[in-house]
Amino acid sequence: MFSPLINGDEEWVFADKAYDSKENAESLRNLNIENGVLIKGVRNRPLGVIEKRGKRVLYRLRNPVERVFGIMKDPIDIGAPSI
Repeated sequence: MFSPLINGDEEWVFADKAYDSKENAESLRNLNIENGVLIKGVRNRPLGVIEKRGKRVLYRLRNPVERVFGIMKDPIDIGAPSI
């Protein structure tokens, strides 16, 4: 799914859990790129303790970047009253 975005010189790829698929994991493995995609729990297969810890580590790496994007996407309206 995100293979058009990969150049091949990356060491890691970080993405949210919408990109968690076998195809994406396999394409990263074939390119020798570390998989930093968040793991998605499903109905009959909840996340284990190790997977939850891994998500926490990845979240701490991604959070500063996500905050910058959140600020950039936030509309700046200086004269509007806050609610």
